Amino acid sequence: MALPDLIARLEHDAQAQVETIVQRADAEVRAIEAATAGTLAEAAARARTERRTALRATLQRDVSQARRQARTDVLEARRTLVARVLQRARSLAADGASAPRHQETGARQLEDVMSYLEGLDVRVRCSADWASVLQEVASRRGIRLEIDTAVGPGFVAEAIDGSVTIDHTFAARLDRHEGQLAIDLMAEVGRERG
Repeated sequence: MALPDLIARLEHDAQAQVETIVQRADAEVRAIEAATAGTLAEAAARARTERRTALRATLQRDVSQARRQARTDVLEARRTLVARVLQRARSLAADGASAPRHQETGARQLEDVMSYLEGLDVRVRCSADWASVLQEVASRRGIRLEIDTAVGPGFVAEAIDGSVTIDHTFAARLDRHEGQLAIDLMAEVGRERG
């Protein structure tokens, strides 16, 4: 084999090797590009999923917060309504306390309270308006009746030794029943709306 044939053969082999290397390099580039595209697609999908998840969490948190605020607003409106109604009831009770029908029940109420305080030395504090109503029961039971302008409609019965005090004024009775009155009021409002 002559030198030119050998060179031609070497050039041909070299060209074949270059083409094989180029083909392998092209295949590797395509494989890398495909893998990169797949990785990018997966990363983009993960990013979209993470973003959706974050948005859902933010939305759920915002909705929960809005619901809590709405419940707070409703409860505050109810509390305000109950407070206004009870304030009006206190006002009406104070205005109507000297009405004959309320005073007529005063003697019976004192009898009921005295059945609880049986056997104790008792004094009863009340307004001058109520003293005339309670006087008969007080005299019959030996109760000391004291006029006290600070006592509103109703009376306060106290054991002389300080062991028991029963505040039977309209305001105190309303205070004792305020929770149940609030429940009843809200139930009535609900029935009217429903």
